[in-house]
Amino acid sequence: MTQQEAYKILGITEEEIEAAGAVPEGTEAAGASTETSQSFDNAFQNFNRQAVERLIKKKYRQRILSAHPDVQPEEETEYSAQQLNYAYAYLKKNGWYDGHVSKKSYQVKSRASKTQVWDAPVNLRAWREREIYSYAEDSEGEKIGYFKIAAGKYIWKTEEDFSLFQKSIFVCASQILEEIERKKQIYKSERLRIQTLAALVYLLAQQFLDSTALLKELGQEQKADAEGNRIFLIPAMLELTGNIQAAEGEVISPKRLTKHRLYVKNSQGEELGYLSFRDDCMYYVVIPLMEQRRVKVRMKAAEGKKAACQKLNFYVKLLEKDTAGMPESVNLQIEQLLNDYTR
Repeated sequence: MTQQEAYKILGITEEEIEAAGAVPEGTEAAGASTETSQSFDNAFQNFNRQAVERLIKKKYRQRILSAHPDVQPEEETEYSAQQLNYAYAYLKKNGWYDGHVSKKSYQVKSRASKTQVWDAPVNLRAWREREIYSYAEDSEGEKIGYFKIAAGKYIWKTEEDFSLFQKSIFVCASQILEEIERKKQIYKSERLRIQTLAALVYLLAQQFLDSTALLKELGQEQKADAEGNRIFLIPAMLELTGNIQAAEGEVISPKRLTKHRLYVKNSQGEELGYLSFRDDCMYYVVIPLMEQRRVKVRMKAAEGKKAACQKLNFYVKLLEKDTAGMPESVNLQIEQLLNDYTR
């Protein structure tokens, strides 16, 4: 997709872009120094960029509402919600109008097609398909709901809102349990059902996340070690569970990995708390890799205690020899979990 194609899909003309990005008349200061002129230029450049951004957002909101099947259930719109989302994501990711070109391309399908195709790789071994959702916004930019735009065994990409990915996995897991309960006519306690559902969500998420690829994409790469293993720095937090805290710069290490949560200790072996991430998706990236013994980690306290947590410099060493593809045992784990639930 090109910038011009994205503008066309969103119904934006070059004249509108030029008008929004035009420098207002009478803004030059007579006799201003070169340094002052540059500051004016920078200010207007930022102002005009924001004006174009507002224009694009406004057009997107207007068109996404018209493409929503609940709004116009019997009318065919020129472009589908999926096409609109691709165009908007393209402009947002590559600069609103500065001409930057992305290495990634976006494939779109007509709304007239009975089956919409999401532009993402698939995991053919996944237990079942999941649904892909997109937000709908009103003219003020407020989210008014979400709707399904595709379904398949699609692996998550960063273009897909992660909170909607989480919802997709939760819905998928809930459907699996409901189908089993109807078929077997079983009724379990609410506590057991919640525990099983949480475990199923975690396992299904692994089938739709390429942890190795995401670590390379989202982590800040550091210098490799002597064996050529790549090392990544990830923003992380230490959630303190007691009164003991790490000193700034202190090296801490893993103590135990319990129920998909990594607890850490100081050099005296005292438990400090557990690991958390600023970006929610990193939980589903790092913890499975640790459970599969495909990474080694190193942690250092980045600052003193603030409230109930501390910032961490969290380094992950990717063991390249053990990173071939996605884990194959997840389906077996899902099967065992469901068998246990039906007993």
